[in-house]
Amino acid sequence: MIAFQSYKTKNGIAYLTEEVNEFSAHYLNVRTKESRVLSDKDVALLPKVSKNNPNKNEWFLRQKTANRFINYVKTKPNISILDVGCGNGWFSNVMTFNNNNVIGLDINSLELEQAARVFKKENLTFVYGNLFKINHPFIKQFDLIVLNASIQYFENFNELIAKLDTFLKPKGEIHIIDSPFYTNKERIEAKTRTESYYRKIGFPEMVQYYFHHTIENLKDFRVLYRPKSGLYYRLFRRKDSSFLWAYYVSKSKKDSIRKGFSSISHDYEMLDKTSGLILWMRNRVRKHFASTLNKKDSILEINCGTGIDAVFFAKSGYKVHATDVAEGMTQYVSSKIVSEKLQEYLTTQMLSFNNLDKLEGQQYMRIFSNFGGLNCSSINELGKVFNSFKGILKPKGSITLVIMPKICLWEFLKIFKGDKTAFRRLNKKGVLANIKGEKVQTYYHSARKIKSLLKADFENFKIENISFLGPTGNRNEFCEQHPFIFKILSSFDTISNKVPFLRGFGDYYILTAKRK
Repeated sequence: MIAFQSYKTKNGIAYLTEEVNEFSAHYLNVRTKESRVLSDKDVALLPKVSKNNPNKNEWFLRQKTANRFINYVKTKPNISILDVGCGNGWFSNVMTFNNNNVIGLDINSLELEQAARVFKKENLTFVYGNLFKINHPFIKQFDLIVLNASIQYFENFNELIAKLDTFLKPKGEIHIIDSPFYTNKERIEAKTRTESYYRKIGFPEMVQYYFHHTIENLKDFRVLYRPKSGLYYRLFRRKDSSFLWAYYVSKSKKDSIRKGFSSISHDYEMLDKTSGLILWMRNRVRKHFASTLNKKDSILEINCGTGIDAVFFAKSGYKVHATDVAEGMTQYVSSKIVSEKLQEYLTTQMLSFNNLDKLEGQQYMRIFSNFGGLNCSSINELGKVFNSFKGILKPKGSITLVIMPKICLWEFLKIFKGDKTAFRRLNKKGVLANIKGEKVQTYYHSARKIKSLLKADFENFKIENISFLGPTGNRNEFCEQHPFIFKILSSFDTISNKVPFLRGFGDYYILTAKRK
């Protein structure tokens, strides 16, 4: 059980974040109006309710869902469970069998206090907290996280799941039950019904806290229960929940990156042969990097991809060791070593840049990382990566890193098209990129922040923009479709790189620094 002694405690509740009452007040007003605020005696009996309860039909269905879920959890004894949006704690309570350690989390202090009064068990704890502001003590702590009739109170589904994923142990699970999901058409109709309902009962302000998620959000989930449809079931079968039960199994971050990038290795290779924009970007990087090289320099390339740059520099006479975490990528490099007869100049290894200590005893004059591979790591993780550079970089050696920054004018302009992803790079928590079905957390790092992490061990920083005002790499056909416009936009790179305070912006920036 997680210890909460260091946190503020009131009426049996540990407060992990500062208490905010705005949502809770509106929510409790609605629940009172709907006759959902129950006495301690009634809460203790849930999900069973008296015949006089105005919501007895709903509770009958919720009891069926609870029983179905309990039977599933019985196959996983002695696990740690987080109940998100636990309310008065009835569902947290029913999951405490088999020595399961259960934590009920909510931002409604009154319901949490009732839960703590009614359900007093050693393996059950109720805590207050905004989960988006919680890190310690929840990171990698839970075998199972459940959202029971609470998903509609979270605005951003993907952000929620990404955050909860950080709370899971390896192969932990997120379950969503008794929660509505809609087709795009149904979602529009449901929003209209919700607005009408809250106006009718006198609480229109509640609309801003109630959200409608689509079936598409569940593309990474598996369905364990799907409500039956059709006339036969409506007429002859006993009523059951009209909501599906979906669950998600956590994959380790490394696994997602390895599988995702392995699956796109062929696409990655082909794009370099067909896209004028990608070729233009790559030539910019090569020109910059080549200007730092001496004839006999040895190069360590991290996140090498299919070895496109590694082969280029090996053919130019440099000894290159190309590493990547994705097996599909390093297989391409291995085949090129043979087909291009580069055994004397090029070697490869499947290795994450988070494990460069495994290269102990080997040293290089240059460390090179191209096209945002380092953006798969948070700023804290990068601090550890950069610290490992010292053990493998020779004295007076240098690094050249190509990183995606937070400020990208091309993406910002999407706002004029109504695209909500226009400012995604500014999200401190990063965004989830879909790499052939694998979700890879991607972070964007300013040149100023990267420089601050490196300045203790490096000097002589040189920063150069790529696509300061031009198209991003995913617009790979732009050069062929709009050659004249691209020529104009690409000229802004030259201009921006002459102005110190404009360096470090665009789709990427190149940063080179020399070891002190």
